[in-house]
Amino acid sequence: MNAFLTKVNAKKGEKIMSQFTETLNGEYYNNLEKENIFATCNEYLQKKHALAFPHFENYLKLLILFQEKNISTANYKVFESFFLNNILTNKRITLNKTNKFILGITHLIDKNDLYFSNAVKWQLSNNNYQFLNEKKTFKIKVNNVDITAYAKKDSLKIYKTGGFYYPLINKWKGYGGKITWERSGLPENQIYATLNTYVIDMTKSGFEVDSVLFFYDKFFKEPILGHLSYKVMHISKNKDPKYPQFQSYKNRFDFKNIFENIDFEGGFMMKGPQVYGQGTKKEKARIKVYYKDTLRILATSKLFVLKPKQIISQNTSVSIYLANDSIYHPGLIFKYNDKNKTIQLIRDGEGLTRAPYIDTYHQVIMDVNLISWPINVPQLNFGVTGGSTQHNAKFKSVDFFKMNDFLNIQKMDMKNPLSVIRSYAKRNASDVFYDVDFARFLKASIPQAKRYLLNICYQGFIDYDFETGVVTVMPRLYNYLKAGTGDKDYDVININSDVKKGNNAELSLLNYFLKIHGVPSIFLSDSQNVMIFPENRDIVLKKNRNFDFDGKVRAGNFLFVGSNFAFLYDLFKIKMPDIAYMKMQVLSDKYDKNGMPIPVIVRNKIENASGDLLIDMPNNKSGVKESPQYPIFKSFHDSYVYYDSKKIQKGVYHRDKFYFQIYPYEMDSLDNFNRDNIKFNGYFVSGGIFPPFEESLKIQPDYSLGFVRKTKGTGIPVYGGKSTFTNKIKLSNQGLRGDGKFEYLTSTSFSDNFIFFPDSMNAVCQKFNNTEQKLST
Repeated sequence: MNAFLTKVNAKKGEKIMSQFTETLNGEYYNNLEKENIFATCNEYLQKKHALAFPHFENYLKLLILFQEKNISTANYKVFESFFLNNILTNKRITLNKTNKFILGITHLIDKNDLYFSNAVKWQLSNNNYQFLNEKKTFKIKVNNVDITAYAKKDSLKIYKTGGFYYPLINKWKGYGGKITWERSGLPENQIYATLNTYVIDMTKSGFEVDSVLFFYDKFFKEPILGHLSYKVMHISKNKDPKYPQFQSYKNRFDFKNIFENIDFEGGFMMKGPQVYGQGTKKEKARIKVYYKDTLRILATSKLFVLKPKQIISQNTSVSIYLANDSIYHPGLIFKYNDKNKTIQLIRDGEGLTRAPYIDTYHQVIMDVNLISWPINVPQLNFGVTGGSTQHNAKFKSVDFFKMNDFLNIQKMDMKNPLSVIRSYAKRNASDVFYDVDFARFLKASIPQAKRYLLNICYQGFIDYDFETGVVTVMPRLYNYLKAGTGDKDYDVININSDVKKGNNAELSLLNYFLKIHGVPSIFLSDSQNVMIFPENRDIVLKKNRNFDFDGKVRAGNFLFVGSNFAFLYDLFKIKMPDIAYMKMQVLSDKYDKNGMPIPVIVRNKIENASGDLLIDMPNNKSGVKESPQYPIFKSFHDSYVYYDSKKIQKGVYHRDKFYFQIYPYEMDSLDNFNRDNIKFNGYFVSGGIFPPFEESLKIQPDYSLGFVRKTKGTGIPVYGGKSTFTNKIKLSNQGLRGDGKFEYLTSTSFSDNFIFFPDSMNAVCQKFNNTEQKLST
């Protein structure tokens, strides 16, 4: 032996032989064992063709270590017998594998390593192990020990476990034990898993175990069964570890009040310190949010991140419940922050977030970047995410239609995609189908079909679950196609909100009123030229596109200004109980360069009015059918025209005494009337100049509202009967004038331009007579 080693390397050979000789001369090995050692060396050389270095060297070092560590005789005998009778005689066990076996036992004895390599090391917490040779299988039995795996400057640990290690196949078969989440910063007594039987391939830096019992008293009163995986991974700075991971077998748990007024339904998973609520393809996980015991938000997703103070989910379908209706989105970012008790629903322009909200209560399609809700407050806020430069939102009627938009959907396709989807749904006899089936119908690849469907989903015509592939055709698709062929009425109502700061809108959960800000104008009918201009750019949207507002209404050639206006969608009219004033424009006698009459504003306002504006026939909101009699204004109460402007005789006609009272009336064709046909019947009060009388206001040559009246018989009293005027009385913005005869006491004046003021009369007379009065004697 000495010659064999020193011949190859004298220095190393002498050193190892010196140590080995000292070991043999000790008391650890008996004579029989010494004989077996020499027999083993011969077998090793002859059967395996072992080399002096490293093979014999490693074997001798192991023998020395048995003695140095005072390994039990029983363990040595098992090793000796197995090595001599099972390894050296087995031709299938190569020299390399034999050497690895020796090194493995060496590391176990020296460092308690069950397995080691350059990549990973599995180490026992003590040397309480036993060598066994059963049915020609060598295994190491371990009881009540901690096992730690080291790799990538990190480690994992199994506490208080037992089992058998098979060094020739590097396999550990364990039973019992405990896994904690301490390395994730969670207390070991609050969250842990216990193992039943399990197997580990010790060449790897991790393992997976089925049927573990998981304990987490925050969520579960009793432990739950599931699958555990554990892997050693380097943890980057400021990042949470990803292991251990636990996945519950049960797909449905019902967790009440995971946060105040928030419930969770779904499966349970942990990755490191992170809790996940998990769904399946058939049934997604759910977050339910309540306000005063009423379900207000239902969010469904394949995966929710349940942090200690947060809930986060991507690609989340959300329904906001409003009575029997809802505001729905197929896939957005869901966030809940328990610090400020606020939910955020975010559309970041990626994937399904590009799709709009569908609001069945207000009957609008909403293009809003952010909806935030402090869940203890009955109000949802609509706006933009922090840092966004875009502060606009859109609320479009579900029946909105423009032919250009319809054609743009088709683009370069041979057939409009909406028609294609309708045809497939009809052939399939269902509004619900799978994208893979639609791809076959389309004769396209699945990725092409997915892109095709996503584009339609982004426009709010279908609901598309990209993960499951389920497509649901929405009623709007059919209505839009019918509108395109003229088989269904439509509208042009598109509410644009643009604010410099603050919310675009707020939704009350008490009455479902949606107050929208930053609305400069809304077209209600382009064919009848009806448009509103909200005061302070605010409207209050109610059920089915009804909305309240203050401000201005332009209807053809009329402008109504007031407050407490209410647009009623189904009746397609505006109720206007408080009209501050009305103005109108008429075509003048002058023409522009194109030969068209130039419109001019009538100089007077009609004030303190009330009434209804009928925009068009309720079944003709599109204006496709000709209805020239619309818009129609129906006045309900008396209204007034005043002449107290400073531009009218320096404002001498004070409105409290001088006015024209217009009786209730109805006027049609507001966008195409003839000015000569305008007539307002009413009652004229001239502040004591003339007795009040009934008359009709018409458009005067100066484009003001007034009249020309001819007196009857002997004339009309003036100034309380002190005088009499005969012939024509004229009212316009030139003032109250007369053309005729003015009699006062003994004088008679003739002029074509009397100007009557409340306290006097001025005129340039063409003729003046004064009858001499004789004094009585």
